[in-house]
Amino acid sequence: MPAFKLSGTNGKTYTQATLSSRPTVIVFLSKGCPHNPKAMVDLNRLAAQLGKGVQFVGVTNATPADTLVLAKTLKASFPILADPKGTMISAYGATHSLDTVLICSHDKAIAKLWEGYNRTMIAELVKMLPGHGGPKLTLDLSAYPSNRQSGCGF
Repeated sequence: MPAFKLSGTNGKTYTQATLSSRPTVIVFLSKGCPHNPKAMVDLNRLAAQLGKGVQFVGVTNATPADTLVLAKTLKASFPILADPKGTMISAYGATHSLDTVLICSHDKAIAKLWEGYNRTMIAELVKMLPGHGGPKLTLDLSAYPSNRQSGCGF
């Protein structure tokens, strides 16, 4: 996992060590992308369904001040990290808003990067969790879109 040090909307500083103590889902959010507000309903639901056994964070290409406004505007239930230079975004291979990564707690590596999200992707993520240090979960995925949701490029 690439090295980084970013501030979160919850006032904490995040590093690769912070995001590797348990499986972590990272969703990337392009600043100003019009797809983010609609997707946030699904993302907040997913973060809640995954529970405390999985860390869930967002990363955006905005300044810390703009990231605070973004999190408040989107009503994010999870911390969003400010990556104004896009260093982490680029290092993790995200190319669009709503790209999603699963980080393994065992080897601290990127287990998988998905382009956007949909019901099938979330089912795959949930199935992968136990093999990467996470809980075995059974989720109702019927509320998630069947078509891939993706946003603006970085």
